[in-house]
Amino acid sequence: MQVGLESVQSFGEALAAARRRRQYSQLRLSQIAAVSARHLSFLETGRAFPSRKMVLRLSAALGLGEAEVCALLQAAGYATEVPIPVARSQVPGMVPVDMDTLYAIEDADELESAIALAAAALGRLGISQFFLGTMSLRSTSLAASIRHHDLSHAPLGWMAHYKEQGYGAIDPLLVATASQHLPFYWSEVFSPRLMADPSINRMVREAADFGITNGYVASIRRSDGRVHAISCMADRLSPKDPAARSAARAVSTALLHKADEGGMPERRQILRLDAKHASILQSVLNGLGAEATAARHGLSDTELASEVARLCRLFGTSDVLDAALRARRYDLVQI
Repeated sequence: MQVGLESVQSFGEALAAARRRRQYSQLRLSQIAAVSARHLSFLETGRAFPSRKMVLRLSAALGLGEAEVCALLQAAGYATEVPIPVARSQVPGMVPVDMDTLYAIEDADELESAIALAAAALGRLGISQFFLGTMSLRSTSLAASIRHHDLSHAPLGWMAHYKEQGYGAIDPLLVATASQHLPFYWSEVFSPRLMADPSINRMVREAADFGITNGYVASIRRSDGRVHAISCMADRLSPKDPAARSAARAVSTALLHKADEGGMPERRQILRLDAKHASILQSVLNGLGAEATAARHGLSDTELASEVARLCRLFGTSDVLDAALRARRYDLVQI
């Protein structure tokens, strides 16, 4: 069965199919793309026709790949004009960047929409989690005050553990964020000399328990000495791909500037569980087995295993009972 856009005849049908595959409602997509829900509805029903720029804007909001974008353009009657990548040897240091996504981030009416666009773009690079923050430094030492801003894509389990363990007092990433002008990967900071420090080594190993093995940091400096930064985290992230590095830098910088325009209001770090995940952990604390837990929540064995793996990663453990006990310690479930 074909699942690509090639089998859809009209632009409206192609757009609606792509939206449903992403499990976005019309309202959600309209918010991310910064268009009215009414206009989006007209586009899907054929009552309105999109400009080429609108096609690209919606594609960026949906996080579509190149083939899907081309199919949408063709469905709307536009030439695809897919650029042919330039060999790196021809233009050293220059790699293609998805400018349509960057423009969409910068043009977003709300920071939430810009963050959703950036999350989709970073997700295609393997970066699944990130947060925005501001460091106020007296020097490049670790004496820093850190305020968090958007936490909608943050690894809250790791952040709670990080704070609980006091890792901010030893984290060399804070020094690197304050002192380095260019973006960097975590693996470029954690040298063998630093990893020989038992406390730093333990911090890195414990981050891996939360599914974080590498990260990427970009920052901008304000005239008042503050540093606005985006810290990205991932399970698998290679710093050796110039195209991925360039794309991560471009998207991060665009989002930072967009957030900076809005003043970067502070957000409190709050670890939450949705009702389903809290109930699963409640079942564990009540002593229910996998079969009974799956039946109670209407899940198959495979679906339950997937949810349990997600919860274990959130709490930095491979044991669901340990995850449930940690959730109880944070007052997220009761017995």
